[in-house]
Amino acid sequence: MLDLAEIEDTINELENQPTTLDNCRILADLYICKANNEKAVYEQNTTLKDDVENELNDILPTYRNYVDAKRRYQLHELNVDVPIKYMKDVCKEIKEFIQVLYSGTSTIDEREAISKMISDLKEVF
Repeated sequence: MLDLAEIEDTINELENQPTTLDNCRILADLYICKANNEKAVYEQNTTLKDDVENELNDILPTYRNYVDAKRRYQLHELNVDVPIKYMKDVCKEIKEFIQVLYSGTSTIDEREAISKMISDLKEVF
């Protein structure tokens, strides 16, 4: 795997040396490596952002379905099984959101924050 700090250090070092054909060739290769890595990181972060936002955006409509079913149940228009089904759907969407959020973490501190929140919820319920 590429050591990006080493690439950056080498670029800085070569940029401060006299301009030679060899230095220019090496710099060109290093610039390409750096740019490709930045593009890959950007694409990964963009995909993660899209996945997290998609999951988050799934929650509200599902919750609204639950609220409507619960209201209709309270008006004796629906059987109790219907709002329970919608509540399970809401829980599923929240779970998927947390899973995608967790999968996008890059540090132990982020993962521990999510784990702590889940533990706190267990204690409350």
